[in-house]
Amino acid sequence: MKNLILLSILSLCLCLVSCGDENAPVFNITTPSSGDTFLAGGNISIAGSVTDDVEVASVTLAVDGGILPVQAIDISTAPDKTNINLTGNGITLNDATAAGDYNIILTATDNEGNSTTESISITIE
Repeated sequence: MKNLILLSILSLCLCLVSCGDENAPVFNITTPSSGDTFLAGGNISIAGSVTDDVEVASVTLAVDGGILPVQAIDISTAPDKTNINLTGNGITLNDATAAGDYNIILTATDNEGNSTTESISITIE
C-alpha cells in the first residue's frame, strides 16, 4: 500500500513538472499592417489582441531606430488575462521623425516565460 501511495505522489509530481505551459502567447494584430505608411507627426493606432492558453504576464511595444524605446503596455486592468485587447494603444510620431522604414515590435510573455514577438514593417514619410 505504501508503494502505491508513493508511486501516486511521484506520478503527480512528474505531471506537475512536465505538464506546464509550453505555449507562447499569440498575437492577432489587425492594424497597422506591414507596409503601411505614416506621416511624421502623426499617430499610429494599434488594434488587435494577444492571447495565451494560460495567462499573458506582460506586453511591450517598441519602434526600432530609436523612435520608441521598449515600453510596457499596461494590462493590469484586463478582465481576462488569456485574451488581452490591445486596441487603444498607439504611437505618436514626432514631427522630426526621419523618413524611412521602421519596425513596430510587440513582445508578449506568459507566466511561464514563453514569449513571442510580432514585428510590423512600416514606412514613415
